[in-house]
Amino acid sequence: MVLDPLDEKRVQRIRQELTEKFHEPIPDNLIQQALPGLVYRRSGLIQLTKLNGTPFLMNAELIETVETTPDTVITLVTGRKYIVRETADEVREKYILYKREIGMTSQP
Repeated sequence: MVLDPLDEKRVQRIRQELTEKFHEPIPDNLIQQALPGLVYRRSGLIQLTKLNGTPFLMNAELIETVETTPDTVITLVTGRKYIVRETADEVREKYILYKREIGMTSQP
């Protein structure tokens, strides 16, 4: 995950001020603990494979439905449909892993 660009500048400024004050570098994890309001985000993309074998990245936040017909058909909130090689369960697992990475779901 990466910091939002505005928060990245804020962290750099805070890191510099603390390093000057304490005369030693401050670890990132301490800064993150001290500033819980920072916005971390991931790109939102999961890697999938077209039927022809070409890998591509899909914005996981736009997935509305995943169906097996018998091919796996992903429908986005925009109405656009994609047919992928992954099974519905594999797409679901990639989506869950993405949500866990950004802290949106708890682990079972």
